[in-house]
Amino acid sequence: MATSGTWDNASPLRPLVKNPDQSAGKPWADSPWPLIETPLRTHTINHPALQIANETAHMHNAMLRGMNAIQLQAPHIREMRDIADFLFFTRCWSVWVMDYHLMKSTQMFPAFAEILKNPGTSPTTNLERKLYFLPALQQVLIYAEEVSAQPQSYNGEVLYRLVEELARLFREHLAAEVPLLISLQQMCGPANSVSSEERGSKLLQVFLGCEAEASNGVDRFVVPPMVVRLHDTTYEGGNDWPRLSIMALHAVEDKLSPKYAGAWRFLPCNVWGKPQDLPFA
Repeated sequence: MATSGTWDNASPLRPLVKNPDQSAGKPWADSPWPLIETPLRTHTINHPALQIANETAHMHNAMLRGMNAIQLQAPHIREMRDIADFLFFTRCWSVWVMDYHLMKSTQMFPAFAEILKNPGTSPTTNLERKLYFLPALQQVLIYAEEVSAQPQSYNGEVLYRLVEELARLFREHLAAEVPLLISLQQMCGPANSVSSEERGSKLLQVFLGCEAEASNGVDRFVVPPMVVRLHDTTYEGGNDWPRLSIMALHAVEDKLSPKYAGAWRFLPCNVWGKPQDLPFA
């Protein structure tokens, strides 16, 4: 099992300073738990399964940036107002991660298994066995919820240790899922065959449908403002995930972000996906 800050398939080296808002040498949200290399770096995205794997890697990296941002800043939060905002961010991140993975476990992957018609080697079987990070995630959420009622009892070292215990399990789960999704291409059938394309198309329909359903069910004043600030458009040379238009990003910034603006200051990027300093790292 990996330890904090070491992982064989860590992301490529990135410049210490990526824009004027980021200070040289200051810890940032691509550590201590390394990000995941996206399939686009090593594969031609020419099959729906590879598209699903690539999109999932971006989502997983957003989750890792959030976890890193919490762990890096937790020991340094002191003022009551900062504590309240930071715990709100921690709660939002925890609920988002939990809901997303439960959706995959109960809806997306069972539907994949039905399409592939191979339950013995289906993603459902493999991934249900790896949801062992959920109890640790629940502990982070419980702490954030309980201390929110009594912010004077906040102990940053306690939260740091809870996230550390989660991270050892969670990062492993996230990294393992991407190659599993890549392998769905082989499960679809012989390369370039009609059956492979048909099954791949059905997988993508399920993936997009579940993603849309999950997006429709979230608090629009919480998840969109948080997620856009957890994606780094400069990662691996640049990317456009999650593919929001300029108009949509303006709406997130101007209409959705102000309600909980205090919580979003702990995030590693601005609304445009440009890295910025973590204020308490």
